[in-house]
Amino acid sequence: DYFSQFAEKLQEIKEKLLRIIDEDTNAFNAIMQANKLPAKTPEQKAEKKQKVIEATKYAVKVPLKTMELCTQTYPLIKEMAENGNPNSITDALVGGFSAIAGFEGAKLNVLINLKDIEDEDFRKEILQKVSELTEITQEFNNYIEEKSQAI
Repeated sequence: DYFSQFAEKLQEIKEKLLRIIDEDTNAFNAIMQANKLPAKTPEQKAEKKQKVIEATKYAVKVPLKTMELCTQTYPLIKEMAENGNPNSITDALVGGFSAIAGFEGAKLNVLINLKDIEDEDFRKEILQKVSELTEITQEFNNYIEEKSQAI
């Protein structure tokens, strides 16, 4: 069946997102552990600072992956809304709104953790990616809104 491939792909993305939940928890815990490191000597201070930077960068990259995965659902959801069972369009739209909500939540986590990073090259790279993904999401949101208004 034509739509089985979309359901399978969406299921794969869902599984990846579920695994990222644990990865996000691990990233948060890494920041907490790094902040607990001793900083009495100059060497300890330098090590602690480096560990905090590494953990914070990781805490940016994990929700960025979530943002990317959410955007991967958009064309699949759109295809299902366009060509699926007309009586199931609301299911596709709810899926779209859910994907957008997941994207926006992940974006907030990227931005809050990015505030603590002084590495300008890293910040620019991440902000560029966030901007690109946000543009894709805004276009998809417009599509979902238009489809919703037509019901």
